[in-house]
Amino acid sequence: GGRLKVALMNHGFAFTDDVELRLAVLESVVSGESDFALDIIVVVPITIGTGGVAVVDIVSLDWPSEKYPALDHPQLRVGVRVNPRGRISERSLSNNSIERTLRVPCGMIIESAVRSHFHEGLPALLELHGRFGSAQKTKGVVLRRDGREISLLVADWRSDALKVVLPRNLPAGQYEVVVECTEKACGQGYFTSNSLEIAIRGETTEPKRDAPELRKD
Repeated sequence: GGRLKVALMNHGFAFTDDVELRLAVLESVVSGESDFALDIIVVVPITIGTGGVAVVDIVSLDWPSEKYPALDHPQLRVGVRVNPRGRISERSLSNNSIERTLRVPCGMIIESAVRSHFHEGLPALLELHGRFGSAQKTKGVVLRRDGREISLLVADWRSDALKVVLPRNLPAGQYEVVVECTEKACGQGYFTSNSLEIAIRGETTEPKRDAPELRKD
């Protein structure tokens, strides 16, 4: 957990008074009973001159925590609305909203990977063992090779084992498999598990033998 602070800039006249801020926090998935959520009004005294900046300490966020461990709660969407009920006269309300996504390393670990037996013409399963958390939420599994990523379908999610589907036409070669614990954010604040190298080998079949030739003398 930690303190949540926002910086406010005054584009109007010098101001000294109490200011209301509405803070809304949700996980960036469909909200459920076990998800972190917060929606409060905070009133803070502010003195700020024209063109000045005030740093406002809003609230302490107890996240991640024992109740909301990072493994299952690695990402929050935070919104702050200044003067939400319009009690302070302003020329423009369009710049009163601030939205940010907060992310933390989730601590997922891939320990081993096992590929299922190949059946010609069908996808194969890759089973990952490690520490993944009890819920999938925003997490996903990808293969990386030569700067490219392939998102894999998750067939089964357990806290210590995942089953993901390997496409049937996946080219043979060396790949890195990783589990993403937060949504991508243009390269900023994006976290994954460790990477594990796996080999996808080309499948071979026994060559067909010619039927014996029958001869009549």
